[in-house]
Amino acid sequence: MHDKTVLDLVIPWEDVKTLPSTLKLNSKGLRSIYVCGFSRIPVYENNPHNIIGICVTKNLIPVVPSNNLTLNQYATSKPLVLKSNMNLFDAINLFQEHGTHFALVVAEQYLEKVEFCFQTKEPIPDYIHFLGCITLEDIIEELIQEEIQDEIDKMENQSHIFKPNIDIDIDKDNKSCSDGEDSNEEEKKILRCRICFTHYSKPRKKTTQSGGKKT
Repeated sequence: MHDKTVLDLVIPWEDVKTLPSTLKLNSKGLRSIYVCGFSRIPVYENNPHNIIGICVTKNLIPVVPSNNLTLNQYATSKPLVLKSNMNLFDAINLFQEHGTHFALVVAEQYLEKVEFCFQTKEPIPDYIHFLGCITLEDIIEELIQEEIQDEIDKMENQSHIFKPNIDIDIDKDNKSCSDGEDSNEEEKKILRCRICFTHYSKPRKKTTQSGGKKT
């Protein structure tokens, strides 16, 4: 553990779910967010490595679908950025210091420039590419050599309770509401349920936002 670094646990960037800042928060846009199953999603502008903020999906619960809203308005959380060669214990300290569970990872030589861009809201240069992301849970699981089971994991193991009904409703694409100002009340209920049951790092064990597992 003392010899391991962030790079040993990083989730490769190609496996990290990101979304454009111009994404309209109409019914189609909101659906694309909550069906991915993550509660923290990096938001980019112009290119996928020019991250402008993190969207915390629970903040979308009260949103009424509208073509006049874009994801840019909800990418308000400033990302924590870790250098790839950072020791895991040092990474835990930074997570605690910043009060977050999710971080982006870059090569050491780019860390200062990326942090400067976030502070000044300047675009991240094209030559800088994020290596991936990591969560505090990833590190804790590595430390204790055991997967952390929480209430969401228990729900996955008790598939007869509540969740299948949500999935059935979500899959009824032919009954989704229009992209206009008015939205179906049932669709909004599904959105609230979906986000409430979203796990910040390993929502479905079929995704790769965290844990380094082709879950």
